[in-house]
Amino acid sequence: GLTKPYNAFFRVKGEGKIFNRVALIYALASFVANALLIPFFAETGAAIGLMTAVSLNLVAHVVFYRAMLKRSDGMNFITRRERQ
Repeated sequence: GLTKPYNAFFRVKGEGKIFNRVALIYALASFVANALLIPFFAETGAAIGLMTAVSLNLVAHVVFYRAMLKRSDGMNFITRRERQ
């Protein structure tokens, strides 16, 4: 979906830790949203929980992407593999 370009960027740059962090954010957001919403709104709550988790997943990707760009000199930065 919408996060594929970010995933490809992180993969090329060798940033595996970012995948773990984003996956944890997504899992926690999904669990909490569904735990809070499903008991009150049933299927509608599940749909809202899913949309909330997916939205937070996209936001997390964008935040980590921008943080990487800030750490570097724009798009001209070396990968972890190149540093070694």
